[in-house]
Amino acid sequence: MKDNKIDALLNDFKFSYNGNQTHFQTLYRALRKSFYIADESEINDELFFDMFNYLKVNLLKRNGELNMRGMNGLVRFYVFFMENGIGNFQTLTQAMLNSKDFLSALLKGYTPVKYSPYTGIPDEDKLIIDIGAIEGENDDKKIIYFDSSYIENDSLKKVYKDFFWCYREKFSNKTVKDCWLKLFFSVMNNATDKIPIEITSQYINDFKKLIGKNKNSSVAVALSRVRQFVNFESQRGNIKITEFNRRLITSFDCKSRGDTRAYNEKELEKIKEEIKKSGLFKDELIVDVINILQRTPMRPTTVVNLERKCLKKVGKDGYLVTCSSKRVKDDATPVDIKTGHIIENDIEKTRMLLDKTDSTTRNKVFIYEALKGQNKIKKLQQLDVSKRINAAAETLGFNQLGTKGIRNLFNRRLNQLDIESGANGEIIKGLSKHSIAVHTNYYTEISDFFSMCQDYYDVEIGDIEIPGKVTREADFSEEHVVQHGCGFCSADKCLNSRPDECQNCKHFVATLANLEYFKREVARLDEIIRSEESSHEKEFVTYRKAQCVRYITELLLLKNNLIEA
Repeated sequence: MKDNKIDALLNDFKFSYNGNQTHFQTLYRALRKSFYIADESEINDELFFDMFNYLKVNLLKRNGELNMRGMNGLVRFYVFFMENGIGNFQTLTQAMLNSKDFLSALLKGYTPVKYSPYTGIPDEDKLIIDIGAIEGENDDKKIIYFDSSYIENDSLKKVYKDFFWCYREKFSNKTVKDCWLKLFFSVMNNATDKIPIEITSQYINDFKKLIGKNKNSSVAVALSRVRQFVNFESQRGNIKITEFNRRLITSFDCKSRGDTRAYNEKELEKIKEEIKKSGLFKDELIVDVINILQRTPMRPTTVVNLERKCLKKVGKDGYLVTCSSKRVKDDATPVDIKTGHIIENDIEKTRMLLDKTDSTTRNKVFIYEALKGQNKIKKLQQLDVSKRINAAAETLGFNQLGTKGIRNLFNRRLNQLDIESGANGEIIKGLSKHSIAVHTNYYTEISDFFSMCQDYYDVEIGDIEIPGKVTREADFSEEHVVQHGCGFCSADKCLNSRPDECQNCKHFVATLANLEYFKREVARLDEIIRSEESSHEKEFVTYRKAQCVRYITELLLLKNNLIEA
């Protein structure tokens, strides 16, 4: 019979372990007495759990309590194995063993697993999950603890586990976000224990009552998480919900309590004059940032992070600024001629500092020398801008509103413009390129407007013709209304019965009142394109979408007085 290698392994561990081993002695005696290891290849997950289950019953203090320090010694023993390439482990990982909550979680019945999108969802309710194999996860957040044991409804528990395991997002954020789902599940106690689970308006309204006392930002996050869960699992056939109830998740009857105070034009001009008095190069850049914020929908963080190759001339009326917005990386924001010139001048003014920059500042527009005579180059931060605005405002006796005072001024301008131009809310919704209508404030040439429409709806309309006619309004009787309300038929007699046939007819007439139909139709066609597998069918539907976008474009041009009816 071979010698028991556990003695040699324990001696090697004791020699290499730098921590306090006072409480490990009972562990060593228990392992020597009860376990035999003939070869290092026998050291694996199964042996760890054999030792763990034995020790949690037999490694006790005199008062009968579990010797937790001794149990921790077992965990450190196996970390020693992994650090030295000893043993063969399929489930346990060094990251798990080094996690501070690993031992207590094991004692509470958690099961260790490695995450993989290619494996089935584990059956256990409590999991210690190593997500280290997922690209993009931080080293210090490789281990997450998942618990679905609180859900009494077995079907709901199964659906939640499916969402947790299969919904693609940054895994280290899941458990934080899912505190809202736990609250949502608490109002579903009477849900039928079968799949698909029906989400009723009662569940949604009860959930809204529970979260109603939270801050508006928290309410938005809560509803967003429930919406993600419902949308994902309804697509997988595990949840049933009506469109009316789905819309309930996106609405909430609360008013924003955000600070909407704004500087007026005169106050802002005086603030800029006050900042200029210092004569500092940094303050000169801050004034330019303020000017850009006054004239564009770009956020302060976006502006101070502009890169040197961000500017592209477009036609005669403006520029496109490539930048990373709050929601979109490498977004393209249209700006007018004056704003483009401000950015151009800043690019030129800071060129003299490039020889002193490092990799973090070399590509940035808004850079400055930290202290005169030193070679330290810094990038302007949003906080720098806000602090300088507030300091000037305090000197002048104005409210200290920072950059938000400028953003709110920009929004108020849009409100005023929205009322005067009759844009019916499109411009306000269009902040930061959320709608086509905002582009009409920067581009007035039809060619540029067409380009913006194509970019917004992500389709090439090119030379696509619309046989029908667009007009502001039409005086037709009810019998001339085309099916689904997409427009009117100007012919006395017509045999067409489908909207797509009508839209390809020379007798078809679309008015401004039909604009919303075409927007809904584009959204519907987008859904079909995303799910369609046939390339031939997808090409046909894309053509239909392009034609609808051409109608939208013509109607918006008409609405904004860029063409005549």
